[in-house]
Amino acid sequence: MRKNLFITLAAFAAVILAVGAVPAATDDTQGQVLVRVATPPPPVPCLRLNGPLDVDFGVQPFAKRNQPNPSIVETGSHEVESCSTGRQSFSFFGPQMVTDADLPGPTVVWFLRQQATGPFVCNTGTPLNTYGMTVKSAGPDLELSDFTTNNFWVLAQPAEKASFQLALQMPCTGSDGAGRTMVAPVQVIAALS
Repeated sequence: MRKNLFITLAAFAAVILAVGAVPAATDDTQGQVLVRVATPPPPVPCLRLNGPLDVDFGVQPFAKRNQPNPSIVETGSHEVESCSTGRQSFSFFGPQMVTDADLPGPTVVWFLRQQATGPFVCNTGTPLNTYGMTVKSAGPDLELSDFTTNNFWVLAQPAEKASFQLALQMPCTGSDGAGRTMVAPVQVIAALS
């Protein structure tokens, strides 16, 4: 008899547990449904540079005194693509041009000209060891006047692309660096706008 009572109590407990595990429908005056939605992360600056990442202007002579300094335009072109989800601007930055550290010899520094207001002419007022750099594109050319400041170039929407070429104006005759290879990393910077 004890055995039957124990089996009956065990069966009763199992039924109670099973009934408690199933949610019961209730007759209330209100209820709720949990709703979720996710938002994309905020846009961050992002760009992709397509095309050559190394520009070689070859061997070029120093600019002659009292003559306009011609621009040497690279033969290739570059494309910058916006990979941000927001609108952004592209600007150009970079340091002075220095002798290639991989080659022997003393360090030579060329500075980007400070005031790009018209043709680069080598005259008595033009400092030596000063070069010019221009960004050429479908829009107006951008003469880089000082790599330490923001040289704004273009606004871009998400996935928008823009092409450009770089053009170099050599320093005046008498500048340092004859027979040397000079290098400068020109940076394209993206910023949300």
